[in-house]
Amino acid sequence: MVAASIWLGGLVMLGAATVVALRTLERDDFRRFIRAAGRTFAVLAAGAWLLLGLSGLALAHEHGWTRPLVLKTGLAVLVVAMTVAHTLLGARTGSRAAVMSSRALSVLILVATLLIFWIALNLG
Repeated sequence: MVAASIWLGGLVMLGAATVVALRTLERDDFRRFIRAAGRTFAVLAAGAWLLLGLSGLALAHEHGWTRPLVLKTGLAVLVVAMTVAHTLLGARTGSRAAVMSSRALSVLILVATLLIFWIALNLG
């Protein structure tokens, strides 16, 4: 649960910091801030996802691949893939389409993460 909280809490905090930075910083300063914050979060996120994956495998070994676990695992793989795409697209700051796609992915990542939490709390 700690790893999942690091991931979700980090997403929320990074999102809030991004909104404030977007409204208050000049473009170049904003880009430097986002890169630094993103790199810092990436290190924490990688550790969190490693722990989530290991704990998920332990649960599957102990209880079998129940429907909720399969759903959570599928969504987790999707979230990781979307996060990689978001990171790669966000780095292409010269392309408006890439930046807009990266922003859209950030919303989808949050929604999918919230759905994983909902499944964990309501379906087991």
